Amino acid sequence: MSGHLQHPRYKRLPDGRPVIFYFEAGLVAYFMGLDELEKSVDLLRSNLGEDIFLVGDVMAEPFAVKTDPKYQSADYIRRQVKLFDAITSYYMWRAGYEWHSLQDFNHVVTPFQDMIIGYQQACDLWGTIAHKYGAKLVPPISPAGVSDRLLYEAGQYTFLVDRHEGVSYDTAKEMAEIGARYAEPDLKMTIVGAWNECNEGAAIVPSKGFKFGPAHAVRDTFAIEPTGGWPEDYYPPS
Repeated sequence: MSGHLQHPRYKRLPDGRPVIFYFEAGLVAYFMGLDELEKSVDLLRSNLGEDIFLVGDVMAEPFAVKTDPKYQSADYIRRQVKLFDAITSYYMWRAGYEWHSLQDFNHVVTPFQDMIIGYQQACDLWGTIAHKYGAKLVPPISPAGVSDRLLYEAGQYTFLVDRHEGVSYDTAKEMAEIGARYAEPDLKMTIVGAWNECNEGAAIVPSKGFKFGPAHAVRDTFAIEPTGGWPEDYYPPS
């Protein structure tokens, strides 16, 4: 990894520290224990040969925090957050949905607008937690919602999560603007993703269903329009 950090286009902060994301750190803590998470972070920091800015994927949906017994321990959350310079989440598929059974948890089909509401609640909660323990917040945004319907219907998955009904430029812009609002002023950093893979059913890249809506929403929120305007959208010949 240390070789990759030296690439001139690798993301670094103004103070020179390379930015590294620890994927699924929260799951390591949940299934393997906090001691194992701490050991892995210590190994990462000690073996790279330079000071790093480490972002931990530890955010969970607010409903899980309210109901899961592990999260009732402030120490459980504190020990995770304090390991990192900033916290984020790779995905929050079920944000804004309160499940009451395993069946509910495995079959979540609700409009994208519900997920936007849950996403903002998560940013409120975890932004407060991060600052309490001296960490930053890197808001994750998913302008096209999330869906695994394609693989579910193909029999590859046994659970169905479909949260992209009602996606449009306006809804994508709403989520992008929430992310921009919660981004730390000194970091100006967020993660833009689809909270799943392209072959699962939702993607930010232009598509027949959403066209350029989600991509344009991200562009219009975070980028500065160049002189002469944006490049023309390209559509394949029909």
